Amino acid sequence: MGYLQETPSWDEGVPYFAADAILTGGPDCPDNIPIQALTNRTAYLKGLVEEVGAGSVRLAGDQRIEGRKEFAESPAAPTPSQFDAGVSSATTAFVQRALGSRSGCVTYTASRTLNASHVGGYVRFNVTAPATCVLPAPNSVPPGSSIIVQQAVSSAGALTIATASGAIGGPGVNGAGGIASLVMQAALVAQIEFVSDGESSWFACNGSYGASMASSGYQRLPSGLIIQWGIAAAMSANETRAVTLPVSFPSGAKSVVLTADGATPSVRIAALGTSTFQIQNLGTAAQNAYWQAIGY
Repeated sequence: MGYLQETPSWDEGVPYFAADAILTGGPDCPDNIPIQALTNRTAYLKGLVEEVGAGSVRLAGDQRIEGRKEFAESPAAPTPSQFDAGVSSATTAFVQRALGSRSGCVTYTASRTLNASHVGGYVRFNVTAPATCVLPAPNSVPPGSSIIVQQAVSSAGALTIATASGAIGGPGVNGAGGIASLVMQAALVAQIEFVSDGESSWFACNGSYGASMASSGYQRLPSGLIIQWGIAAAMSANETRAVTLPVSFPSGAKSVVLTADGATPSVRIAALGTSTFQIQNLGTAAQNAYWQAIGY
């Protein structure tokens, strides 16, 4: 006598002998077919019992858990892939990555090309020389994907933000269709959240771009434009005074406007550079000179 091969399965129905069945020996003979079906079902049930005893339950096909059930321990489930928008169960890891806390925080000290794994993350650059951060192509990630990029306070180099394709747009960004890149100047303590439209653009939003609200201060815009202001107080008649800008313009000042409050106000600018310029009081009496400079 031999033994039937056990195959864990639950086939539909258990066959029976036909009235004219001829019974013969061997594992494939008609008289063993019903026994084989029951043997397979027994192996299938045995596997389920063992899984329950090991603390796990496996559902297959259209099997469901109905009614209220409580788990003695936290059940483990596979984490869906990034950007999964299907109906599979969402683990806490998936929820954190998609909607909860930032998916991660990384710091780079040199140029870096980002990819889809940076989506949802906080990316810091602490560079000692000019560097470039390249965002993924906007059409390589789903619409609404976001990445926060920060220029660290201790950085000694400017950080250029570019994109692998498409353009950068958003509030305060000039130019039809957006711009190819924007620059975070050294030590401006700026951070910007970039949100993809899933097609051709990253939108710069929710940013702190670096500012000083002092009497001589500045405000940097997402486009890279910097507005600066200050006062040369109590300038003597015919005095020429050097002014140092709060922050340097990378490419230079594009416009400087002067006003004065003397009885016969008359001032002019001289020796305009990227970080300094001169104000000359052309009046015959002391006066204050107010200035505003715009550049990038």
